[in-house]
Amino acid sequence: EKISPFINGIGIIFGSYAKGISNKESDLDIFVVGDYEKEETMKVSRNLGIEISIKCYPLKTFERNVNQDILIKEVLKNHIIFKNTELFIQKVLKYG
Repeated sequence: EKISPFINGIGIIFGSYAKGISNKESDLDIFVVGDYEKEETMKVSRNLGIEISIKCYPLKTFERNVNQDILIKEVLKNHIIFKNTELFIQKVLKYG
């Protein structure tokens, strides 16, 4: 929620938080389709006291690789979409 304004595109949580197995040592894994404001997300990370790890793919890269990229496949298995859910569904249905 606090990071959402700094993501331009689709925002997806994956990894231990999405699987419900996070602990106090876990980082927050975020997959962005589009781009994001790196400095602002680092500020949010510091303010929350959680390490945020962001993987970012441009939209065209996501579209081209949705069926073959290992990271995208992992994100598709276990994820929580927190920004632009409809766009994510459209792209996966069209290219997936």
